[in-house]
Amino acid sequence: MNLEKTVQDMLKAATKAAKGQWKAMSDYAETEFRRLSAAAIQLEASFALDMVTAAAQGNARKRAKLEKTARERAQLAFENIELAAAAVVDMSKADLKLAAQDAVNAALKVLATAINTSLGVPLL
Repeated sequence: MNLEKTVQDMLKAATKAAKGQWKAMSDYAETEFRRLSAAAIQLEASFALDMVTAAAQGNARKRAKLEKTARERAQLAFENIELAAAAVVDMSKADLKLAAQDAVNAALKVLATAINTSLGVPLL
């Protein structure tokens, strides 16, 4: 697996899926996508090593058991990556809430200025 290509592909997919909200989450997401990709590379390496170990087993029954264990370990490792990705979602939600709060506050400031201008006094 190519780390940089994978991260770039992840960023492209995320940008497309997030549409207009990507800007609010992009900095954090890119860093986390790199971490998730690095974990995936480790998963890949561990699985390959487990499968080589299984292939070296002369007993077919033991080899099958080792291969099954390798697959199960890889699945569990990927589930851990998914859990880490859920944290990215949580942080992104927080970033989007902050962006929404900033947008609403900016809009309210414009509204207060409009009211003050209309009244001719700095009421708000």
